[in-house]
Amino acid sequence: MDGKRPLLHRKGLPAVLLGGLALAGFLAGVSPAFAVNNCMQDITTAGGGGTLNCNSNDVRIAHVTNITPVSGIQGTGTPTDPFKCVSGSPIEFTADFEVDLGAQARYDIGLYIAQNQMQALSGTCNSSVITKLNAPVTFKQLDTSDSADTCGDITGALGTAFNPQIVHLDISTTCTALVNTTQLALPNCTSWRQPGSNTTCKSINDAFPGSPSKCNCDNNFTIGVTVETANLQVTKAVASTSPSPLFEPGGNVTYSLTVHNPAVALVVNLDKVTEDDTNNGTVDATYNASDVCLSTTLAACGSDPNNCASGSTTTCSFTRSVSGNAGDTFTDKACVTDTKGGGPYCDTATVKIQDVIPTAKVTKTFDSLQCSTVRYAVKVENLDTAESLTLTALNDDKVGGNGSLVLLHDNLLGTTCGVTGAGLGTMSGLTGSGALPATVAVSGNYSCKFDAKTCTTGQQTDVVTATLNDNDTNTITPNGSATVTITATTP
Repeated sequence: MDGKRPLLHRKGLPAVLLGGLALAGFLAGVSPAFAVNNCMQDITTAGGGGTLNCNSNDVRIAHVTNITPVSGIQGTGTPTDPFKCVSGSPIEFTADFEVDLGAQARYDIGLYIAQNQMQALSGTCNSSVITKLNAPVTFKQLDTSDSADTCGDITGALGTAFNPQIVHLDISTTCTALVNTTQLALPNCTSWRQPGSNTTCKSINDAFPGSPSKCNCDNNFTIGVTVETANLQVTKAVASTSPSPLFEPGGNVTYSLTVHNPAVALVVNLDKVTEDDTNNGTVDATYNASDVCLSTTLAACGSDPNNCASGSTTTCSFTRSVSGNAGDTFTDKACVTDTKGGGPYCDTATVKIQDVIPTAKVTKTFDSLQCSTVRYAVKVENLDTAESLTLTALNDDKVGGNGSLVLLHDNLLGTTCGVTGAGLGTMSGLTGSGALPATVAVSGNYSCKFDAKTCTTGQQTDVVTATLNDNDTNTITPNGSATVTITATTP
């Protein structure tokens, strides 16, 4: 081995790793390819080494340039069209990795790029050594006495012919942003051997660290690819109200909901729209893919009605009812979610119920004549020249009952007939000739008045009959009549 002394035992490699050698193509004389393999700790453990602490910084990946997308990445990498990938999606790209040396010559450089986890010490990595094929310009082999050693080394001051090494790699990983950033995370580790402790290296499985500290890991490394996550922009507004403006006690409010997908690479599949009428945290309505709000008016998002292509904007509307008093304000909240559980993306719109000033109108017209009151005057004269007469009764044929004009009844509303002093009913305060029976002297008379209610129009003849007696028990019943015409005049 020409004085090369291994610090970590690597005999008896498992069959799976031997198979990995063939798979990776790192046999002597075979052009190596960048392969998905174990990460550095797993390769070290399989080679008989212990737990790595990686507290050195001799060799590190400093920069990544010349990114060329293979799959899952869009854009051209210019300031106006940057590289983009969709969070969680698989991606593949090639790029030039600048590997810097910050110490003396180091041997058998191993490169480990995490495939789908946020660290590159263990798990699944894009693992490789430096070879003539992936670093044709800067490749350096310091083990000139070991013709079997094909792994590249690094030497010289930074900026010289062999430092940095520019390694062209093909990387497959998952589009994941570094925490609190939008940049693609590319966790990586590097390993090396120090002079005098390196062994023959033919593949990544031979390139584990020369000691537990001879490695470096950077889990916060990012490259110039923007990771896009669903971040829909939702704008809600009051489109119209009925009545307009919205007066008490309320009515229907039509809201417009505009959904914009600002992503360049990300297609968002809309799931549903939820509606909170009063923004109190309670969902009052849900519109999903089968509802008009999504399946019809959101169709502008793409050929799939629920498929909001990157950069698309669409607007839908729906109507909700509100009710309340003048001055009440309602804040309505709508939220959009996507099928991957993104969101909710929400916005609110406010509507106010306005006061209605009271108005009224009074209209009076003649409907019909219900009833009228007719005041009659009665005069009973004694035409006898020989003796006085006794008036015992006065009766009217229209007042109802027995027709008596002495007491109030039926249609007799007031009377001074047969009443001592002031009259009765509507005749209160008026007087007649007194109570009955009453003596009517020779050539004398008896006078009184009464009010009768009549509910007819036109001419009406009213007949009053008097009952008189002389002292010889003779009785007479003279009568008299009066005709009135009752009319109704429309105002």
